[in-house]
Amino acid sequence: MITDLTAAALYDLVGVLKQHPDFLQKSEDEKATFPAVAGMLKDISTQDELLEALAGASAFLKGSESGVGNPLLQAMARFFTLDFPTLFDQLDKSFYYSTRADQEKTLNDMIPEKSAFYDALKNHLLVGSPQELTESIIEFLQNIYESPRLLVQSSTECDRATKTEIRGHFAQQYAQSIVQFSVNTQLIGGIRFFVDGQVDDHSWFGRIQDIKRLETLVS
Repeated sequence: MITDLTAAALYDLVGVLKQHPDFLQKSEDEKATFPAVAGMLKDISTQDELLEALAGASAFLKGSESGVGNPLLQAMARFFTLDFPTLFDQLDKSFYYSTRADQEKTLNDMIPEKSAFYDALKNHLLVGSPQELTESIIEFLQNIYESPRLLVQSSTECDRATKTEIRGHFAQQYAQSIVQFSVNTQLIGGIRFFVDGQVDDHSWFGRIQDIKRLETLVS
């Protein structure tokens, strides 16, 4: 997934740069007419930096470089931590049980932009499971930033508002990570948080387990 999306983003970027070779010299207002490209080039100010970043991103796609410190790949990471969750959380269980035609309509309504990147993104949202998509992003972020793995378990699927609140909570401390949500039917209620496998339990099940441990100690 990440390789496909990165290749598509670079394809779009190069296409715009071919039409506007002076893009880096344009005013901020002029750059704003190409928001995706402006976002990709946010931390690049010179032609030499651009060429170096493109070469590094190309090497990353070939598997010969890690991508750490590459501003273009960091721009991709920003998309996955800031923009992608907002889109992703709109797709609840009903989306995955609807027909392919209805899924395509939903995605086209959500993502009206036309580009190689957004076409690739919609395709992955169509064919990939939520777990597969999130896992791919987590691995990418861990590679770029060594980001911690954030997992949230709940007894039933969290609604969109709850996911937004939880993401906002974690973003304050782990801005370069993405939260992975999963359902654990063993939880009687509440939510259980994991950060790199360490649990911070806010579930009724966890409270019951704590009570049982206390009873064992008392007896």
